[in-house]
Amino acid sequence: GAVGVWAVQLAKVYGAEVTAVDAPAKLDVLSQLGADHVIDYTRHDFTSMGVRYDMVFDIVSQARFSQVRRALQPTGTFVLIGHDQYGRSGHRVLGSIGRVLPLMAMAPFVKQLPGIHSGPPREQNWATIVDLLSTDRIRPVVDDHSFSLDEVVAALDFVTSGQTLRMDLEDLRLAIYESFASTGHVPAQWQWEASEVAQGLQKLAAARHVVLNSAGDIVMAHPFASIPLGFSVMGTDTLWWGGCAWDSFALPHLLPSQSPVLVATRCPGCGRALSWNVDTTAPPVGDEIAHFLVPVAHIWDDVVHTCSNQSLFCSMNCVDGWLENTGNDRGYTMDLTTLWNLASGWYAGRLDRGYVRRDPSEAADYFREAGLRGSFWGL
Repeated sequence: GAVGVWAVQLAKVYGAEVTAVDAPAKLDVLSQLGADHVIDYTRHDFTSMGVRYDMVFDIVSQARFSQVRRALQPTGTFVLIGHDQYGRSGHRVLGSIGRVLPLMAMAPFVKQLPGIHSGPPREQNWATIVDLLSTDRIRPVVDDHSFSLDEVVAALDFVTSGQTLRMDLEDLRLAIYESFASTGHVPAQWQWEASEVAQGLQKLAAARHVVLNSAGDIVMAHPFASIPLGFSVMGTDTLWWGGCAWDSFALPHLLPSQSPVLVATRCPGCGRALSWNVDTTAPPVGDEIAHFLVPVAHIWDDVVHTCSNQSLFCSMNCVDGWLENTGNDRGYTMDLTTLWNLASGWYAGRLDRGYVRRDPSEAADYFREAGLRGSFWGL
């Protein structure tokens, strides 16, 4: 919340080894802020785990001091912030006062209670904070909720509700991509509430980071696919469905530790099995031809249909025969070298936090550099 995100970061700035205790949905954020260890309080009681700390910084006052002492070094310090909205003092008439006063009375007799001390002047505190922010040693955390200036009261109520730092959309995107990259599948389970995930997936789909079916399930997260679309890609220890020729040739570039990969498919024209070893150093050797049916301007009209028709054929004769049999108009053909050039850098950075998709002008420049030409590519 409004205190913990700063407590973790400031403790790290001053050299502490930090263990953060919170609800499961917030643990990833705390790790990203620098926490060395995280504990899910819904599953574990940190005071009963046999670890003793030099300081316990208690923000929401869930545990009694008698419990906390079990987790303190004899020379450790207990700092109580307390919060009148939740914890053991939540919504009581006197808030946390009923807890603070007994601790103040005990402080002269218990070394682990620091009593009341005056800190540095407020101006000095703010100067320190400004310096840490300007040098990126601490940072604010903003979730995806926003409020107008005339909704300040609602915004503060939201902060004290404990609902902040729920699911971050980028965390969801990375969870999907990291699962695909390491296992070839969508995540088996989520760390967030199902309703949050469903809403997040819709937002990711609107931003074209994922493709969903009518049930809201992930079908594609380019270059990965959760359904068979005509290609398989085998790395050193993982097997993926290849979404299309483009995506299949892109996988070793996105995952260089898996290179070379074995890309396999069947020629749509004659049914012959085709395969290539694709790596990051040079295009595979071969006379096969890639045929893309749908122009780039209409890729997202039905992206599954588009990907299903970015295929590899034995030869131009097989392309011509397939077009005649299906009644489709000719799209765009390219050799393996051009396909490899197209795929090699297209998904660069997609596994990184903060990835941003290319805008149309950047995409056009990329297509030109890959050797593509004509209106099919918007050029």
